[in-house]
Amino acid sequence: MSEPLIVFRAVHGRDKQALLKRTLVVECEVQLKDRFKNCFPLIPIALTPEGHLKCQLLETAFLEPLKSGSWTACFVLDNEKYLFEPQLQIHLPFVSLTVPHLFHLQKRKNFRYSLAEEDRGHFVITHHNDHGSAQKCRLLDLSTRGCAIEMPADTAALQVNDRLSGEVLLGHYPPIHIEGLVRNMRQKGLTQMVFGIEFHLKNDEHAINEALTELQKSLHFRRVG
Repeated sequence: MSEPLIVFRAVHGRDKQALLKRTLVVECEVQLKDRFKNCFPLIPIALTPEGHLKCQLLETAFLEPLKSGSWTACFVLDNEKYLFEPQLQIHLPFVSLTVPHLFHLQKRKNFRYSLAEEDRGHFVITHHNDHGSAQKCRLLDLSTRGCAIEMPADTAALQVNDRLSGEVLLGHYPPIHIEGLVRNMRQKGLTQMVFGIEFHLKNDEHAINEALTELQKSLHFRRVG
């Protein structure tokens, strides 16, 4: 059974303010993480007029690591997870977190993520019908069940039901080994071909979902930053 992909949905305006106020009512813990995935627990106690989330630092021993770096913060309300990238303002024993953009992390099964040009996704074919290859194709979309790839028509030697092995490359994320079958093909314009690949069940669904989650996070924060 396919595990769900985390899909980012931006929360704006009054909905955002209402969620931040609810963190105060239920006193939910805010998990602050640095780029090394070290976690610093905080308890929200107030929402400032500027919209910052004022929190109490549970352990003052965490103060030194908090003085610099880049951060992500998350909290859970009604079993739903929310994420933002704050700037920190430290006034012992409190830490205020800016909340420039808030995202609701929704779980979707078999979700197909379409990649834009700036996503820089690629599929490198390492074996075609058991023969060695080194063809690099543009990755158009990706899910735990399959993907679509694009390549120049004059170099496209794939046919329906061909067996493929290769690596999915998404930004700086580690390569993900993939095996599957060509299930469909179509021409795109005058010079390109698009092929639909169905993955074998033994592929690493968790690695695919983790890579897509990190890709979405970096793209969303870059676009709104």
